[in-house]
Amino acid sequence: MLRNEYGRFPHQHHLYPMLGLDPKKHLPKEGFDVREVQGVKFRCLPATDKGRRSTHRVQLWCPVCEYWLPFGRYIQHSKGRQHVEGKARKEA
Repeated sequence: MLRNEYGRFPHQHHLYPMLGLDPKKHLPKEGFDVREVQGVKFRCLPATDKGRRSTHRVQLWCPVCEYWLPFGRYIQHSKGRQHVEGKARKEA
C-alpha cells in the first residue's frame, strides 16, 4: 500500500507532491482524472459552486472492495469488517 518517505501512510502534505501538486496550494477546482501513485489509483472530484468547501474530493480506489473512497478514510476502511471480509473472499 501507499507509503511516504518514513514508511507510513501519507498525510495530505506528503500526498500532494506524490500527485504532482503543490502542498501549499488548493486542489484544482476542476479536479483531475485518475492518477496512479505507487500502484494506487487516485482521483479528485470537481469543486462545487455552492459557496462552501467541498469535502473528501481526493479519493482512492480500494481494489479489495472495488469502489472509490475518501483518501482520509482509508485507514479506517482498511481495518473495517467489509474490507477484511472482501480480502478473505478474494483470497479464497
